[in-house]
Amino acid sequence: IVLNTYLDTTANIHSDPDCLEQILNNLLSNLEKYSAIGKRLDISSEIKNDQFIIRIRDYGNGISRSERKHIFMPFYRSNDQLTEGVSGTGIGLTIARQQAQHLGGTLELVDVETGACFELRLPVGELS
Repeated sequence: IVLNTYLDTTANIHSDPDCLEQILNNLLSNLEKYSAIGKRLDISSEIKNDQFIIRIRDYGNGISRSERKHIFMPFYRSNDQLTEGVSGTGIGLTIARQQAQHLGGTLELVDVETGACFELRLPVGELS
């Protein structure tokens, strides 16, 4: 997988590093399991409107429109070829979203033409 990073490193945010690490680990683990076929991963960050925004985008098969409203539900796993033979309980995205909310932020799936893109938004708080 080719990794491309586009990171705004002009400011620091104050947050719970363990919580943030768990969110990012879940998203990256899902990419490894379900989207490696796209062979590309983009990670970007920016500070905009007092929010720290991290986007993790893959170029795999994506998530069908009918599945999108369910992916953050506890224990939900789609029933397609994408999940066949892949272990998991279906709670990773639920936990990741709950952790984002615990940090005062959001975790959403955003529309892209190819693959899937998750956007994590956290309040900036104090900058240093």
